[in-house]
Amino acid sequence: MNSSSSSTDASISTTTEVSTTLDTTTTTPVAFSAAVTSLLSVRVPDNISIGDSNYTHADAIDISSYQNWITLNDFLQLKSLGIKSVIIKITEGTTYKNPYAANQISLAEQAGLNVAVYHYATFSDSSSGSAQGQHVAQTMQNLGLDKNVLIFADMEDKTTLSDSIQPALYAFWNSLTAAGFNNHGVYTYISYAYRDQVVATVGKARTWIAQYPYTPSNGGYYENEWKNEGYGGWQFSSTAYIDGHTLDISHDYNGLLTNISNLNDNLANIDNISVSGNKVSISGWHISPKSTIEQNAYIIMFDSTTGKEIERVKYTPLQRTDVADTYWYIPNSAKSGFAVTFTLPSGYKFGGKNIQFVLRYSDDPNGNGNTTDIWSQKYNYTDNIGNVDKLYLNTNNVLSVTGWHAADASTTLKNAFLIVFDNTTGKELTRVAYTPTTRSDVANSNYGYILNASQSGFSQNINLSKYLVNGHQIQIVMRYSAAANGEGNHVDYWSKTYAIANANAAYVDSFSLGANNTLHVAGWHAADASTALKNAFLIVFDATTGKEIKRVAYNPISRPDVAKNGYANIYNAAQSGFSQNIDLGNTIVNGRQLQIVMRYSDAVNGEGNHVDFWSKTYAIANANAAYVDSFSLGANNTLHVAGWHAADASTALKNAFLIVFDATTGKEIKRVAYNPISRPDVAKNGYANVYNAAQSGFSQDIDLGSTFVNGHQLQIVMRYSDAANGEGNHVDYWSDKHYIANNNSGHLDSFSSTPNGVLHVAGWHAADASTVLKYTYLIVFDDTTGKEVTRTGYVPNSRPDVVKNGYANVYNSVQSGFVKDIPLSSATLRQLKGHTIQIVMRYSSNATTGEGTRIDYWSDKKIL
Repeated sequence: MNSSSSSTDASISTTTEVSTTLDTTTTTPVAFSAAVTSLLSVRVPDNISIGDSNYTHADAIDISSYQNWITLNDFLQLKSLGIKSVIIKITEGTTYKNPYAANQISLAEQAGLNVAVYHYATFSDSSSGSAQGQHVAQTMQNLGLDKNVLIFADMEDKTTLSDSIQPALYAFWNSLTAAGFNNHGVYTYISYAYRDQVVATVGKARTWIAQYPYTPSNGGYYENEWKNEGYGGWQFSSTAYIDGHTLDISHDYNGLLTNISNLNDNLANIDNISVSGNKVSISGWHISPKSTIEQNAYIIMFDSTTGKEIERVKYTPLQRTDVADTYWYIPNSAKSGFAVTFTLPSGYKFGGKNIQFVLRYSDDPNGNGNTTDIWSQKYNYTDNIGNVDKLYLNTNNVLSVTGWHAADASTTLKNAFLIVFDNTTGKELTRVAYTPTTRSDVANSNYGYILNASQSGFSQNINLSKYLVNGHQIQIVMRYSAAANGEGNHVDYWSKTYAIANANAAYVDSFSLGANNTLHVAGWHAADASTALKNAFLIVFDATTGKEIKRVAYNPISRPDVAKNGYANIYNAAQSGFSQNIDLGNTIVNGRQLQIVMRYSDAVNGEGNHVDFWSKTYAIANANAAYVDSFSLGANNTLHVAGWHAADASTALKNAFLIVFDATTGKEIKRVAYNPISRPDVAKNGYANVYNAAQSGFSQDIDLGSTFVNGHQLQIVMRYSDAANGEGNHVDYWSDKHYIANNNSGHLDSFSSTPNGVLHVAGWHAADASTVLKYTYLIVFDDTTGKEVTRTGYVPNSRPDVVKNGYANVYNSVQSGFVKDIPLSSATLRQLKGHTIQIVMRYSSNATTGEGTRIDYWSDKKIL
């Protein structure tokens, strides 16, 4: 830095280079040449361009009257190169003032740079130190500098090399502090003889050290050396150039040279207050730059209710490296801790009082005089504080609660309670008494001042088995009471509200209706409410009818996959599975929409308090398909029917029927039960999804007895029923209509009579109705008179020619012939002579008379 008594830079170089003077008066030319060579080999410090990244970064410059050339543009250029602060010489000794200081300060501020100032010290004792301090203070006031501005004492002049330099420097600081300037720092160099003494007045963190290496490389040895030593800043070169001018440049370590505006902080924290009997213990830290001057540290206990001091304790600051790590730029931050104990005056009572603690640095040994104070918050000794550290609902609906409740009133209210309050219903659920346990962490916290802080803990398991609280908002009321039941005089602290988990999730993995109308259901149901609702049910609900079909209880099984797949926070996720076969009995569900209601209940019948999860709807298959492969009416009026009937409803409807229905008369003719037979072709041909497709066949001969169906439209009703008679619940499939053939043909091949009264006839009569009309007749009819003459039965004989001649499809064509002699009396024959005669060929159901159900074929007319 610069002294006003010299025209050269007076900065101190503490490197090991040696100064060499060139003396030519006694040297020969050879000697002179050698001397020049020797001189040229001497190393000198590098010339540095500010902003060159090869060198230690320059954060600040310092200037004096020698830099009167500097302009606003110069400052702006310096700022663009990374300079943040300008440290300006303002005074030296007791009379000198830098005549350019005001302009230099103004220009630097206009450029947006931080401004600090320095005084070139020449004092050696307290008297001269005080005088120079007064001179500096007056100059700073005249310059209009803020009280917080950083002022360095430049300790390098030889006049300051005195054993009394430390008290002299303190006297200097005191003069500045008296004028309100208390943001202090020291500038000196490494080899300054009294370096440690002057540094001690502010601390290394507020010391700006000077030392010039030949090459101050970026991140190099010396840069790290002085940082590790704990210095606040380092002046590392006086050969930095800008526009042909040289400048001193410095590097900042901790904000001393760059964070200038924040160096007057007054900060503190109370880590813990605890009360035990008439002893009050308090610990924490207090930092202030003024502690370098105001070196008497005090804690004062103050009753703000009465406005009176209770007691004060002087202390020696303790090591607090944690504070120094954060507030390294504030002097004495590493020695800022306190841990003191007050003894309360006899008879003094805390009850109802607001107590504050004053953290103080003072320049008076008794804690008065000039002081720097921080006042704590008010601590009320009727305080009542609590906290629930942990709350959760666990197995068997037990509420686990841990925490603490500290209350000054507990000195008289001796009964401790925890009350579970349901904020959703607005009702108390239950309360439990407890004995408070040790909580040293509370005693060591900001609540340590509360009388029972050290014995304020609780950890309780509260049985809520009678209550369903899932989905409710719960609060814990922490109470101290004068009464054993928790009523009477009491003080409460209410916790925050806790939403009791009510997650309810489920899924049906598989759902199928199988043999014997058994419904198979597998899946899982996880519900927080299962902590209280211990009975698990599956309910089959018919969404089509809106009615429950059946419910079954089950014991949940392991499902670790559920817990792993996003439901780990639900209470019973890992044990939430089910796999049940539910017999639906005779209930027909085919074609219905079913849902599974998964339920947890507190009742063994599944009612009472419960939580449900409804599955999606499942459409129960109701496929119903059938086909009549063959249909024929055969001998003896026997109907042969073969085919298949596949129906999902056959899972419940176990009785298979074939019903013969006469669509012509609209009446059932006959029904027969059957046992379905194998039809693998049905399952293969598009019906594999129908329940009984593979066992859906039938092949039946149905005796229609005497029922005459020829010429009628018949249908086969294929039925599955839950009743043995084919009624009850049933599902039907109607076949196409089948026409029952009613062909009826005949022919009279010959017709003649004999003299003795015998009428001879021969021919054939083929009729499909003969399958049921078994009795054959020939009737002689007198067409002339319109009357029957006689009738006679006969037994049909073989007529293969009829089959061949176009009547093969008529049932009895092959056995349709007749040859018959019909006896008539001679008188009858005479009466018929010349009459027109017809032969009626008949099949009848009546064996005696030929009447009843019948079918006739009339021959051509013949003249007798």
